Amino acid sequence: MERRHLTYYRELARCTDPELRGPGRVAAIARFETEYGNLRTALRRAVDARDEDEALVLVHSLLWYWQMRDLRTDALHWARAAAALGPDPFAPPAALSSPCRPCTPPRRRSPRNSAGRPGAGCGWSN
Repeated sequence: MERRHLTYYRELARCTDPELRGPGRVAAIARFETEYGNLRTALRRAVDARDEDEALVLVHSLLWYWQMRDLRTDALHWARAAAALGPDPFAPPAALSSPCRPCTPPRRRSPRNSAGRPGAGCGWSN
């Protein structure tokens, strides 16, 4: 039952979000305001289930609404909660398992190969 709730409100947010930027904006705002408690419950369920994809879709779909209604605290809280589900893009990279070699083109003795064409058969395509 919880999964169906999350899926329904994710789709409601995703499909209503574009309407915030068009002639249906008043109705879209009213829809978000009416369903805001359910949308927050869906966000909480996504974060509690550690479902990064669902949480990010919901956050992304609600960002414009939060901005329009000056709900900065909610925006910051849910964006941080969703971001915490994934890897930290600013963390130092993990140690490499083997040293990297630079990718360099193969060396050739002359600009022409045995076929008489420059670069033909050298493993590089033009």
